This record gives sequence, C-alpha cells and structure tokens, in this order.
Amino acid sequence: MKGIIASFSLFAIFIASLHGGLFVESYTSTRLVLRAEIDEWNLEDGQLRPGKTEGDVFSALIAVPERGNPQIRLEVNERRVLTASKSTGGTTLELLGPFRFRDFNVAILNFRPIEREKGTAYLITDARIIIDFPAPPTTSREPSLTFYPLYRGTILNFGQVSPPSKDYRRGGMLIITYDDFYDAVLPLAEWKNLKGFSTEVVKLSQIGASPTADDIKNYIQNYYESHDPRPDFVLLVGNKNYIPGFTYGINITDHPYSLLEGNDYFPDVIVGRLSVSDPYKAEVLVAKILGYEKNPYLGETAWYRRALMSAGIYVRNFEEVNTTKQTKLWAKEELEEMGYEVDTVFGYESGGGGTTEDLMNSINQGVSMVNYR
Repeated sequence: MKGIIASFSLFAIFIASLHGGLFVESYTSTRLVLRAEIDEWNLEDGQLRPGKTEGDVFSALIAVPERGNPQIRLEVNERRVLTASKSTGGTTLELLGPFRFRDFNVAILNFRPIEREKGTAYLITDARIIIDFPAPPTTSREPSLTFYPLYRGTILNFGQVSPPSKDYRRGGMLIITYDDFYDAVLPLAEWKNLKGFSTEVVKLSQIGASPTADDIKNYIQNYYESHDPRPDFVLLVGNKNYIPGFTYGINITDHPYSLLEGNDYFPDVIVGRLSVSDPYKAEVLVAKILGYEKNPYLGETAWYRRALMSAGIYVRNFEEVNTTKQTKLWAKEELEEMGYEVDTVFGYESGGGGTTEDLMNSINQGVSMVNYR
C-alpha cells in the first residue's frame, strides 16, 4: 500500500472557494472596503451560466472586533438585467456572528448579488461592500502557528489584521489514550517532541474511572486553558468502544472536542483519532505514521496529488438525501482545480453503489487525502 491515509479537513478549501469574486479593496483600522466582481457568472442572453442559480450566495469570513456591531452597506457600480428571472427575493447582505475561531473573532459575510426594482431582476456584477467597525479587530497574544495557514486561507481580511508572522507560536499536542495502548503510543509522542511540539500523553484513567465524552471534553478544556503553550493538536488513541465520541442520532463525531473558544462550531484545536482496538494494532499504526514521517516513500510521488472523496447517500422520509454526494463532488472540483487527481466512491443506503472493496482499492492505489461525509 502506497500513500498516507489521512482524514483531511476541507474547511479552508471550502471557504476560500466561496470567496469567489470578493477581495479587499482598501482597509483602515475601523473600515473595510470589499470589491465584489461577479463577472464569472457570465450572463448569456440575460441568463446565468450553467451551474449558477439566483439563490447562490458569496460567503466569506471577516475578522471583526470582539465587541460592538459592525455596520455594513452596499454600493452598486454595475448591474445587468436578468431576462427570465425566477427570483422573488432581493439582495442578501448580512454579517452573522461574531464567532471565535481560536485566535480571531470572525463574522460570516453573506452576499447574494440579485437586485429587484419595479418587477425587474438584476445581477449585480460590480459593487463595493463597506464594513465599518466600532473598534479595530484584534487577535490573541502569540496566536497559533499551526492555524496560520487556516487563517490565511479563510479570513478575507487576514492580511490586513494579522500580527507579523514572527509573533505566531507553535503550540503543543495532547494525546489521550486508552490505558492498554499507552506504551504503543509513546514512540509517537517522543517523535512529536523531537519535531518541536510539546507533547504530553495522558491515560484515560487519569481523567476518570469510566469517563464520558463530556468528562473528556472538560479535561481538554481545562488543559487548553491552563497550559503554555496551548495545544494545537488533540489525539485520541482508541476506537469509540474505548474512548467515546459525541452521538448525534446514529452518527458519532469527535468535532465537539475541538470547540474550546466561544459558542460556535469553529475548531480551536485540531482533533484526530487512532481508531484501534488492541495494543498490536496501535503499535502497527504508530509504526506506519513514524515510517511515513521519518522516511517517506519517494520512489513514486504521484500519490501526493491524489485524493479520494467518499459519501453515503441515505434515505429519510422515503427520499434519498444526496447532499453528502453533492458536497464531495464540489470538493472534487475544487481539488482538481488545484491539480489533484480525485477518485470518488459513493454508497447508497437503499443498495448499490460503491463497496468497501472499492474504497480499499482506491486507497491502495496511493492517496494523500481521504475525506468522507
């Protein structure tokens, strides 16, 4: 088997692609002016190009002050008539938040470039979005170096509000392991320390006799708030039968473990899990990780630019829900624009589609990313 089997967060890719035609035109400490150029929608005889709809919204993260309400307004420079509009709504321009994205306070900007006037619909093709802040946006002291690429790729005005790169600091790593896997994971912790990440291994029994997901989350929260440097990474060692996750319906997720700042869904640490069920499997998985990081396979490197997108299409109220598939197809297009070769495997609750064997075959061809929804 070639390649690194990795669970990859497409969060930065998603938000960056949603920016679309939005970019910073000018900035002062209390005013941000964005330019919206929507030429990419290419009207043809008054119709939106294939793949675009009047419900499409441009979204972006904006760094905002911790307190106060920013004021937002739109200046339209150019618009074009939509000859066969089906829309009944007008322009959407809103800031949602603020939220806390580890070191930054952010808001979500939504802009729907459709305007209606006396029964006629227009596509706004050129406009300015002006945001006035009650105070300058600020960030944490010594923000996370690990999160720097995420901030740069997702926060539209990051270049204007970010401290100098020299002020960013590498954080640590917290490993929480089921007791029986403690010895197996120690070589990984040693390696991470050698790489410059202050790494600590904690046995599950140190948290409690039979800790719940909430107990583990509280431990991570206290650790995050009391340690210097704060952890950038949290690694859980053991499958769900040994270290519980959070249950939503029939689904289990570790994402709530990452929510340590604010009351939102933006991650404040990067959470991973080695889903193993016995010490031998833990040893094998740790050996694979160390092998790839210390001596990566370079005989054939095309797998660095290959990825696998997979999704399960389920049935609710007797109808197939295929938003999972559509999300992965969209991610596939974004990755292909970045130069990746992307394979897809889709399974259907109603039967048919891809199989476990299809997934294994795709991975064994060599991929650097595996993403499932």
